[in-house]
Amino acid sequence: LASRSRRRRPGEVSVLYTSGALPIPRHAVRAVQPPSPTFQRL
Repeated sequence: LASRSRRRRPGEVSVLYTSGALPIPRHAVRAVQPPSPTFQRL
């Protein structure tokens, strides 16, 4: 997972980790991390 996630953009990586590995909802991630174009797409 780490090798594949590194290939993608940092914004998408955080979403993948939170949605798959960590039990943290997406809205919580947006509150913690600064806004990015990747989150705007979702």
